[in-house]
Amino acid sequence: MREMTRHTSGKVFLIVLLGSLIFTVMIMPFLFAPNTVFFGWLTVPLLCGAVLMLVWLVAIVVYVSNFWPYR
Repeated sequence: MREMTRHTSGKVFLIVLLGSLIFTVMIMPFLFAPNTVFFGWLTVPLLCGAVLMLVWLVAIVVYVSNFWPYR
């Protein structure tokens, strides 16, 4: 963690992860009613988790493949 905070791309990576977590926990539940169902089976908590994991996956792949300081 210390190595990530010492260069700009690591700071951006951590801000993206923190921002997505805050969005998922604080904002996403208020956008939809809890009993909202998408596509007939996808509930809001499952959608929130899927969106969070997708954002984190993309952020990790981009950071590790392009900006990893210890290649």
